[in-house]
Amino acid sequence: MIKMSPINPIKKQHQGFTLVELLFVIIILGILSGIALPMIIKQINKAKSTEAGQNLSICHRLQQAYYAENGTFAKSLVQLNSEIKPETKNYKYEIQEFSNSENSSESLICCIAESKLQELDSYFECNQ
Repeated sequence: MIKMSPINPIKKQHQGFTLVELLFVIIILGILSGIALPMIIKQINKAKSTEAGQNLSICHRLQQAYYAENGTFAKSLVQLNSEIKPETKNYKYEIQEFSNSENSSESLICCIAESKLQELDSYFECNQ
């Protein structure tokens, strides 16, 4: 006769992961997040600085239109009737005039985006 083995031999039930396996996964996730986090922060700051570039471009075009209409550049955002907010979460916008000390008839009118956050750059664009 053929001897049959029991259908359900006693097996060790695997109830979950071991501590070593869990620590290994946590270490891998930590390494990956350490690599990815600086790149993510860089992209976020790049997007924030795009706001300044867009608003300065709008300010420059509005200044050109204002000059064509009035023969002089606007000295404030209010004069431009722009939809540029003077202050946002990331930047403070303003128009400033810079005069040449040697020749007072020559001056620059600049649209300025001053950063409110240390990690962002400030920008300006001038009309002459």
